Amino acid sequence: MYISGKFDNFTYWNYDKVPSKADTYKQALQMLDISKELCAPVLDSEILIEIDGMGLVIGGQENTI
Repeated sequence: MYISGKFDNFTYWNYDKVPSKADTYKQALQMLDISKELCAPVLDSEILIEIDGMGLVIGGQENTI
């Protein structure tokens, strides 16, 4: 992903109304948060903690940390 342009001002109409789930501006901002989390590095220790919490079996033995 790369920056292809920019803008100096942004006008958001209906600022006096509570945004709904169908509000595309709200959805776009939520997508930025989601993409930031998806692109963040994941440590091996975090993966092992998740696997351990699921009670999965790895290599024929129950995973323990």
